[in-house]
Amino acid sequence: LLVLAPAVVVVASIGANWLIELAFSRRGRSLSLPESIACVSVVTVMLVGYVKYGVSMASRSLSDPSVILSSNYQGRRFIIDDYRETYYWLRTNTPEDAVVMSWWDYGYQITGLSNRTTIADGNTWNNTHIGTIGLGMSSPEN
Repeated sequence: LLVLAPAVVVVASIGANWLIELAFSRRGRSLSLPESIACVSVVTVMLVGYVKYGVSMASRSLSDPSVILSSNYQGRRFIIDDYRETYYWLRTNTPEDAVVMSWWDYGYQITGLSNRTTIADGNTWNNTHIGTIGLGMSSPEN
């Protein structure tokens, strides 16, 4: 569906342009002040609603790290907090100056929850660096 977004935006823009032209070209008569205020108010409410919706969806999906997971099985709720326990173990069982090697996805969580430095985190733009870490993690120990 995301692939269709550009086409939908173009069609919606054409439709909005057509509606605005229709509203403002009423047989040579311009809109009265109350009609203009109503038109601008409707468009403003729609835009503000869209922005609020977008911000709330982004904050829900992007800002909430899934460190503690929950599951429902046969009517019972299970809390899975293995990540949190792992980060607590790292913080309590490693020296404060320890450097942790992990896949880059977990770098920020390790730094934030364990207070340990990582070799790579989500801000690593160097693909060669990430590739070297992946090679080291997937290579045999010998």
